[in-house]
Amino acid sequence: MKNKIKICSGLFALVTVFNSYLLAEAAPNALDILTDRENEREAAKDRLDPELQALHDELAAQQKNEPKTIDAKLPPPVTFEGDDISFNEKNGEVFAKGHVKVTQLEARMTTDALRGNTQNSDVYVEDKMHLLQVQAPPLVLDGYKTNYNYQKKTGTMENAKGKVDGRYIKGEKLEFYPDEMIIYNGSVTKCPAIKPDYHISAEKIEIWPDDHMVAYNVKFYIKNQVIYSTKKYETKIGKNKKGENTAFPRVRYSKEDGITIRQDFEQELKKNVNAYAELSYSPKRDFKNVYGVGWKNSLLKLALETGDYEDGDNNWIKKEPTFLIDYGPKQIGDFPFHYSFSSEYGKWDDDIKTSWHQSYSVYVDRDPIKFSPSLSLYTGFGYKIIKESYDNSQINTVMYDGVLLKDINPKLTVYTSYHYTKDSKVQSAFDYGNADFAKNIESGFSYKFDDKNRFVAEQSYDVDKKQTHDFDYYWYHDLHCAQMEVRYREKRDAWSVKFHLKNW
Repeated sequence: MKNKIKICSGLFALVTVFNSYLLAEAAPNALDILTDRENEREAAKDRLDPELQALHDELAAQQKNEPKTIDAKLPPPVTFEGDDISFNEKNGEVFAKGHVKVTQLEARMTTDALRGNTQNSDVYVEDKMHLLQVQAPPLVLDGYKTNYNYQKKTGTMENAKGKVDGRYIKGEKLEFYPDEMIIYNGSVTKCPAIKPDYHISAEKIEIWPDDHMVAYNVKFYIKNQVIYSTKKYETKIGKNKKGENTAFPRVRYSKEDGITIRQDFEQELKKNVNAYAELSYSPKRDFKNVYGVGWKNSLLKLALETGDYEDGDNNWIKKEPTFLIDYGPKQIGDFPFHYSFSSEYGKWDDDIKTSWHQSYSVYVDRDPIKFSPSLSLYTGFGYKIIKESYDNSQINTVMYDGVLLKDINPKLTVYTSYHYTKDSKVQSAFDYGNADFAKNIESGFSYKFDDKNRFVAEQSYDVDKKQTHDFDYYWYHDLHCAQMEVRYREKRDAWSVKFHLKNW
């Protein structure tokens, strides 16, 4: 007969809630918001493991049937189950053998033998241990020689392998802390394949789920081939990570440039100081690279860069060099607002003219306003000053942005947005990085056919000219471990295709 004891004086949680926050993005854009939401839904699906769902359902059913006799002010109880269990009330020692289960809230350890102590809150498993944790963050791990203290919320595990918050990890040793996990001599990937299409390996990997990841003496792999290595690699992950995965090559095709391959490299020079490069090659344009050196922390970045830059409309500019300052976004007190500041000073050249370019901008955006579960408003406003030596011009402009999204059903979302800035191609000395016109109303819809395919149609309307500027169509396709984006601009008859690996 299986034995079972419940300890109500201790707290068991192999990994606790990780502090995280969602960084606000300046100038809300409907396409970016929709893409971010899809990435979050996909990440949530990646975290939903069948074993975790089964554990959640089992414990939920038990909770309904058990009387609520536990004081809510006390730590949640720990339940030990096994074929043979002994518990010493005097010294708190627990020994369990045979089909052992240790459960607290929605976390469970299963093994063949375990020993622990409820007085000093230690648990030790010599042989293989299987860990399930439903949330904060979701875990499915197998490992050996597991030590854990459920009061200090610290511990270790050796020869570990499994899934942590939707990421597949391996490591000779894991260390657990209240707000992070450390992997030694291990690897991480988002690709679920047995032989992943891409991964990183490192001597040490620090993970703060939904916040950031730092790897030391790291190698980047495509299949089994090392594409480059560096002393330190740091990236935002989860909800904190926006845009493409720039750690691995990206491929793009457009009518203007043909096929383009981009790859980013970064090398730490000293603490917070990195040298970096974005290498870009296409047969039509040859190499168009960007090089830089910068200092950064969690909020502030100072950088000196030089090279060839391209925006989303195939406008190119050469900066030789330029100095950049970026600060934020930073939350304003306890209010649902964030502010950011940026400045740039450098020599710009578009093959027609050369100018010493200066820009200064401050921007404030708000957390989404939820009118209902299906209706959200994203807003932001700012002020910008642009000076050019080429024609001694100066543009002072306010900026307004608003995006209204309505979810009709789980597959269909409709939206409309308004953007205003004087810093447009109509008034600025350079086309690079600028809006096509000052007052822009965008409207469209996003339809998700299935888990792998989504279609977006968007109309942009020039308010001043009172005419449609363009119709854009997008097809997003999930390629297992990578993503593809196809874009067609109707009035320009321009196609582009992008491939990039799934983000962290």
